[in-house]
Amino acid sequence: SEEWSSLGSTREKLSSGKEVVVFLEKKKQWKHGFDMLRARTTFPFPIDAVWECVGDLSNRPKLDPMTKSLQHLSPPGLEHPIVQVISNPFMVVSSREFILRTSTANHGRRSHSLVLHSLDPPIGFAVPVSNAVRGRVILSGFHIEKKSKSSTDVVYLCSTDPQGWIPKDIVNLGLSKSAEILLHL
Repeated sequence: SEEWSSLGSTREKLSSGKEVVVFLEKKKQWKHGFDMLRARTTFPFPIDAVWECVGDLSNRPKLDPMTKSLQHLSPPGLEHPIVQVISNPFMVVSSREFILRTSTANHGRRSHSLVLHSLDPPIGFAVPVSNAVRGRVILSGFHIEKKSKSSTDVVYLCSTDPQGWIPKDIVNLGLSKSAEILLHL
């Protein structure tokens, strides 16, 4: 399989005044002709604080500038909740709707993962009507790992098919914008 290729890095100042560097990489045509983005950084915060932010899906609209809304479709307490996300990844086209199954894994106190992927709504789930085009998240998620008492490594992965008439080359060009989610943690 093809190696990850660098898209460079960006240095950002957090509201705390501390700086982080986000490294961007991609795997070309990872699945179905869509690239996979990988963004990596180390945050100057303990793992519990980072997981509290990443693992709580209700934070998603605040973290992701492209997310307009997030609604839980499954009943509370379901092990792998199902959510509806409305986003606008490309301002010149209509919004996209994603029906996502969420999975979390806690690997002791040293690391945690959150994985999101599309699924067709299960029978019996009421999906609110939207004017958005239904897209597909091939794979998206976070893996966070304790580096020290006061720092946490974070890896964000994303590969999305927004469906509709957007050429794959344009989707792949705009993929690195999704890494902005790390800068809002």
